[in-house]
Amino acid sequence: MWVGCALFVWCLVGWAALGVVFARRRLRLLPVAASPGPVELPLYGLAFLCGGRRRVAQAALAVLWRAGLIGVENDRIVLTGTAATATETYDPVEQAALAACRPGRSVRPRRVEKRTKRSVAVRRIGDALARRGLIVHPARRARVETWLSTLILLAEGAAFFAMAALVVWESGHNDQAGMASAVAAGAVLPAVLTLARSGAQPLPTGPTDEGRRVISEQATPAGGTSDHQGPQTLSALRRAAALRAVAIHGPSSPGMPLDLARVLRRAEPSTWRPDDPAGLGGL
Repeated sequence: MWVGCALFVWCLVGWAALGVVFARRRLRLLPVAASPGPVELPLYGLAFLCGGRRRVAQAALAVLWRAGLIGVENDRIVLTGTAATATETYDPVEQAALAACRPGRSVRPRRVEKRTKRSVAVRRIGDALARRGLIVHPARRARVETWLSTLILLAEGAAFFAMAALVVWESGHNDQAGMASAVAAGAVLPAVLTLARSGAQPLPTGPTDEGRRVISEQATPAGGTSDHQGPQTLSALRRAAALRAVAIHGPSSPGMPLDLARVLRRAEPSTWRPDDPAGLGGL
């Protein structure tokens, strides 16, 4: 019985170690080939690339604020009268941001950001960027972390089982307990080696080299505007440029409305954080 349990523990630890190895290998197999020409990204794709899921939520709030659909009162986000009767939305991300706001009630900015960045629309943007090799796939990275956590838990269980079997063997109650202790202790070795190798090679996160190249291209001004363009065209170009600046720089951008920038900065810093559960895409 003791030896059979030790062999079962050994198999579990080996299974988790192999899971870590194959998950890390699958993470490295993402496409990273450079694009032959400039890469054009939509507003929310650029926001995801530059700042992750939270930057997408911030850009959507900036769009809704400029459209007059939301406002800021007492450092909280509220739907305006226009938004309460609005029947037209322009993008699934903006729909998710509007759904996070409650008619007739103010909502904390952090709550709106949290619900928006966890929406299906934002997750699809992250998946699309990962398939193009511009970011490290969040779901695959989360799976590696899940396998690592499982391996640590099983290694601790194997060590506890080995010590318990050793105590039983020394007390003379079971002769097979000593062999079981040795087998279970041997299961800890591959776990330690796998964890040591993983610690020496930190998991990548955020944009890949190709993604950083695209960011540098997007941050470069495309050039001036023609004098022959009408005032409405110039206004639309300035609005688009301001929103792209928000996507790249976040609340610190001059294109972000001041009231909105103040409450968004107060929530938490906008950084790349791999906070997705396993199996989901988008940071």
